[in-house]
Amino acid sequence: MKKIFFLPLIVTFLTFLSCERDESLTPTPVLVNGAFVRLDITSKVMNYADPATVFAGNLTAPGGNVSKYNLYVRRTDVTSGNSFGGFKLIGQPITTFPARLVITREDIAAALNMNVSDFNAGDEFRFYGESFDLNGVRFDYSNLSTAIRSNLQYYKQAFRFRTSIVSQVLYTPGEISVYDSYTTQ
Repeated sequence: MKKIFFLPLIVTFLTFLSCERDESLTPTPVLVNGAFVRLDITSKVMNYADPATVFAGNLTAPGGNVSKYNLYVRRTDVTSGNSFGGFKLIGQPITTFPARLVITREDIAAALNMNVSDFNAGDEFRFYGESFDLNGVRFDYSNLSTAIRSNLQYYKQAFRFRTSIVSQVLYTPGEISVYDSYTTQ
């Protein structure tokens, strides 16, 4: 009688051992190595009263497969609420990572063909980045997954972000707690 009791246990045990995992049923997508660039912002806004303040952060390419990163800027005027023109290339392409990104008012003015004196407290500057992998394939915000777009604070993508020139009252230097992005161009 004892042998009959153990027989179903042994059959069940052997059944579990013989099961093979079917990898084709795994819901995990195949990894695609895009040219992702990450931006850890260290100075989010510029102080209107202090022309020496900058927008700054650290750029990294976690996949190690980015050959070039371009950054473009566009200004939204605080008084009219209008954005003027399209995005203009700011500075030179970045070709080595990690890199320190430092953007001054002069950099923005030169890219937009303006004078720094044309800027007002409250003006907003939107940045649009693009990267190129080692084969020259272009990547931008449209190539990011929904997961990365919806969790900006964790992933800190360097393809859409913004800064502004704020009055002395609103200026808080240093690292920020909330990562900022925008959804419209």
